[in-house]
Amino acid sequence: MRVKYNSKYKNIINYETSYTKKYLGEELEILLNPESNSIHDVNFRDLYVNVPGIEEYLIPFRDETDSDRCVFLTGVTGCGKSSVLQYIFPTNLNQKIVINDNSLYILFSFDHMLGKIMEESVETNFINMIKAACSELEEIIDKRHLETSDENLYEFIKNEKIESTKYGNSEEIQEKNIRLSNLRQENAIEFHVLKLKYYLSIIEKINHVIIIVDDIESLGVNKELIPINYGLGLWACLKRQTANTKKWCSSVIISCRHYVYRMIQKRSIDYKYVKKSGIDSQTLESYPIDDEINIPESVKLYKLIEKRVEALKKAKSSKRWDDAWDVVELILMRVDSTFGDFILAICINNLRKAFTVLKKIIINKRWMQRNWSEMRETPGAFVIDSIHQFNLSPPCILRAMAIGEGNIYTEDSIIPNILNNTKDKYSDLIILLTFVAFLNQADENAISWRESIDRDLIAQNIKNILQEEKTHQYVDRGIEFLIKNRLLLRSKNQAQDDGLDISDYNIKDIKYVYVTSGAFALWNQLECSSVLLELFTDDVYIDYDDDVPERQNFSLFDQVTFSRCIKFVSDMTELEYNIRVLNYNKGLINDVNSLIGDEFITKQLLKGLKVSRNKYFKTNAIFLKELLKIEDTIEEYQNYLAE
Repeated sequence: MRVKYNSKYKNIINYETSYTKKYLGEELEILLNPESNSIHDVNFRDLYVNVPGIEEYLIPFRDETDSDRCVFLTGVTGCGKSSVLQYIFPTNLNQKIVINDNSLYILFSFDHMLGKIMEESVETNFINMIKAACSELEEIIDKRHLETSDENLYEFIKNEKIESTKYGNSEEIQEKNIRLSNLRQENAIEFHVLKLKYYLSIIEKINHVIIIVDDIESLGVNKELIPINYGLGLWACLKRQTANTKKWCSSVIISCRHYVYRMIQKRSIDYKYVKKSGIDSQTLESYPIDDEINIPESVKLYKLIEKRVEALKKAKSSKRWDDAWDVVELILMRVDSTFGDFILAICINNLRKAFTVLKKIIINKRWMQRNWSEMRETPGAFVIDSIHQFNLSPPCILRAMAIGEGNIYTEDSIIPNILNNTKDKYSDLIILLTFVAFLNQADENAISWRESIDRDLIAQNIKNILQEEKTHQYVDRGIEFLIKNRLLLRSKNQAQDDGLDISDYNIKDIKYVYVTSGAFALWNQLECSSVLLELFTDDVYIDYDDDVPERQNFSLFDQVTFSRCIKFVSDMTELEYNIRVLNYNKGLINDVNSLIGDEFITKQLLKGLKVSRNKYFKTNAIFLKELLKIEDTIEEYQNYLAE
């Protein structure tokens, strides 16, 4: 009977509180908070890790007073765009309007906006922020005893935009203050923007205005362009001055993800998408859109942890906290130095998600236990005071990431499987072959936002080397499988976040894809140990009968799993050879090598098996003969095909 191997075992999840959470839970909750701004009693600058290249580009905006500029700060979700802006410009969620010397900073942020967001809600947000800026300027006007009046405001608006002050065909039908009131009611945002300009024209000291639009994706899909439209409109109004009477310069900085920036580029606007957002594409195209500043990678996790530990030690100085921080720091630094880059890559450089994942790993019950062989003490509750009390080996950490508190690998894991795990013997090889073909096409340039890969072209090339038509279905399924697992990101004008549903219906419409950094990290991790292959093959089909012996816990290294992995790699080697030699005999081997390389795919898996065998069995000869046999076979096959 053919069944899934791990379906024969229950995924028993241990809900006991781990020692780490029990004794260091409070510290970990604070230290690994995904939002750095939410860490209490600590100055933001004490937590911030510098991003020199981006800062050097943006700092001139802070003090620029002789030109009007527009720039888009782009980067993936959670890579630190808002943190960079907060570091450079004196604004934050608590203080969105700042007047600093001769500069006015206005922050429009839509983070944590709740409820059903409509365009009216965005407009209200902009109006309230502009009104708040006007109030700040009114205080300066009062202190300096400058003169303002509704009549002067009316004349200013009339000169700026004469049609705004007209009523029918006559300007004199109503009093000026009534016309101002009508304008305020009919077009509130225009009225307050013009009022802001009026105040700036009176306060000659302020000659520099910075508009920052941030967290626009919080509004949801099809609404991202709405705040951009308002922000660019405000900027266009502020910078509209006569050359002889120009009194200030203004700049707008818009923080967004790559797909949003692409939508507003001239010649790259998806008109249907823009129409859904309620934005006039011609209006967007009328603005001189500057090139974006790209944050290609997030800062290192260990850098952030290091800064946080240092800052929190000062803020929480006591014997209890000092002891706790020492242990937390040691554990976190050890985990991060081993898998920090891997965690970030799997999380697509999303620092917020990476911190959440890291916390789950640290408080994991299964592996973060007392190292009895080291301590040689009796079980029971204990005070944590040494990193040697824990098993911090890379395989243990990797298993903690992959299976959490359970004892088997499931589809809920943060680490996606790269095996199809179907009943067909070709299925797993084809998904591996497809995976490698995309990796080779990307040439290790993970998330190359300016270039994309034609999925149909790769699919056809793979089908050409498979030749057997009955196997072609697995190619298409494999690509969809990789997209669903976010090892391939969707095409350039589509949102990339986890929350956006990928259905069986719309996944077929995705023509161009990008290879993620997580895909490269996953593939490279396979040669470091056998852990991932062990976990992935737990979900394969086997011939099951009642005589199959009970096996040990899936989260531990055991000979049952290792033996099955050896058989899996051996079988895949033979299947891969059959494909390669078939193309060799037809004179098409160069096409194969160009697509997936001349080195056998199964060699990568074999490397991981060898590392684990040498680590856990050392001088013992167990499994050595089997692994050497596969290695010799691959070498023989590769030499034959190279002739």
